[in-house]
Amino acid sequence: MVRTKQASKVPEIWAEAKEIPVADVAPPTSIAKRAKWLRRAVWMCVVLTPLVLIGALVSLGSPSAAKVTSAPASSSSQGRGVATMALQSWLAGPPAPLPGGRILSWDGATADNPPSAAADPNATPVYPTERDEFTVSDSSGRYYRAEMLVALDPAGGAKVLAGPSLTPVPAARDAGAGDEYQAWGSLQEQNVPDAVVAAVQGWATAYTSGQPSALRLSVGDKDPSHAYLPLPDATGASVTLGQGAYLGLTQGANTSPTMIVRAAVTVQYGAPMTTAATGDAVQPPAAVFDLLVQGSDTAAPVVVAWGGPGSGPSLTPYGNAIPVDVPTAYLSATPTADPSSAPAPSTAGSTQASTAPVTAPSPASTPPASTPAPVKVLPPHAAKPIPKPEPKPAPKPTQKPASKPTPSALAPSAKK
Repeated sequence: MVRTKQASKVPEIWAEAKEIPVADVAPPTSIAKRAKWLRRAVWMCVVLTPLVLIGALVSLGSPSAAKVTSAPASSSSQGRGVATMALQSWLAGPPAPLPGGRILSWDGATADNPPSAAADPNATPVYPTERDEFTVSDSSGRYYRAEMLVALDPAGGAKVLAGPSLTPVPAARDAGAGDEYQAWGSLQEQNVPDAVVAAVQGWATAYTSGQPSALRLSVGDKDPSHAYLPLPDATGASVTLGQGAYLGLTQGANTSPTMIVRAAVTVQYGAPMTTAATGDAVQPPAAVFDLLVQGSDTAAPVVVAWGGPGSGPSLTPYGNAIPVDVPTAYLSATPTADPSSAPAPSTAGSTQASTAPVTAPSPASTPPASTPAPVKVLPPHAAKPIPKPEPKPAPKPTQKPASKPTPSALAPSAKK
């Protein structure tokens, strides 16, 4: 290859150049500026981060923040005891400042840290305080809200500073009270079908039988790890049904497989009370339940859950189950060991004991076998035959020998 003079000049130019331009390489001045700003950012983070943390700690410890975060106590408070005693002493008088006044409940305490004069180092420290709130009633059934101001010692003590206040609580308006089915929301109330009535009666029989096996059989729970607790010591029960409502109704349907029912269960314990004038039986107040019924559109519905009035829409099937290893023997043992209530029926109604069946002394085993369709669970006098007059002759022989030794005891004295 023949070289020309012009071709040899080109590489000589690049050899003598101090800087050679390269594609995609930033000029040195821009790199230096970028490095300078990065160094400044790092120094700002190092200096400002501790300042921000110190400011956050100071703001959390300020009195204004403590007031904002104060909230009523959930279960108890440091000054609850002294506030309760002071309020009881105030209600007692004499004379009583509120006729028939009594404490119904403690509703919580609102704690506040008082503002402190931070600028004055010689200021006397002030203990934090709390306001304990109570609900009080009088002899006429009116309600009041009372508040006690209590000082809290950091060592754990408390002292009542002032109070109580007394503020009347207004009665509920008719428009706000509504009816007893208000908690069911938009569910349409309907009459309870006859098949569901029979299912509720069967559940009430098992629920007051005192036998967990009978209640589990009535519920129809197939889980072997579940058990159910019935009411113990009941001698009779009756059910009064209210309204019902279907759950999960589809468009155009009038019934569904699931239904909730309002039921009032009246439970008898021992012999029923009677009026002195007419001798009629007096029923005790009823316990009210919401029942969840499955298969309500069939001929064999089953009560699968129960709860307080208003809980019907939130009930879940078998929600009342407990672990099967929970002891339940005491439920069947209590009806047999009831000597305190046995003498009363025997003295008041000995004639009724003779008319009762002889097999009544074993009520713990009879209820599951005789689960009747009627509402009555057991005869009201089923517990009376327990103290039969037959055991009474047993102590009589013991009394006769006690009278015979008396002559022998007198004979030595006569000889003397």
